[in-house]
Amino acid sequence: MRSIGRLCIVTTVSAALLATCAATASAARFVRCGSPLAGGPVSGNWAGAGTQRISISNRAAASIGRRVGPGVEGFHATLADDRCSVAVSVEAPATIAWAKSPRPSFSVGVRIVGAGRHPFLGRFRCTVVSAGRNEAGTCTHTADRHAARIVVKFKIDRVRA
Repeated sequence: MRSIGRLCIVTTVSAALLATCAATASAARFVRCGSPLAGGPVSGNWAGAGTQRISISNRAAASIGRRVGPGVEGFHATLADDRCSVAVSVEAPATIAWAKSPRPSFSVGVRIVGAGRHPFLGRFRCTVVSAGRNEAGTCTHTADRHAARIVVKFKIDRVRA
């Protein structure tokens, strides 16, 4: 009887560890979106670098894509398009908020930009640190009822006079 109890405990602990490892393994890695040519002015002294890096699970990106729905003429975006749409949607308001009032930490509410519906993704906590002639930003969304965990990294360049 005692060995059956130990077996049940070991099995339960093993199952919990496997679930944790599976969740960690399915966590998203950072994917690059955008192009350096896509950057543009944000304010008189600052411009978006045009590229972002995003960490979002396939499941979360697909869920957001379903909420956005079809775009122009019924076009359905790919998973990569959904990811990058989220990255741009986070980077744009974060860059603008920081350029208006530069500070190391702030939060922004984010809605998807582009064609289709514009679901609210929630509030992102952002930090911007100096990196030479540019600033490096990271915005993180903690999983809630609006969306899963999302992390977006971006750069803000000083405009050369």
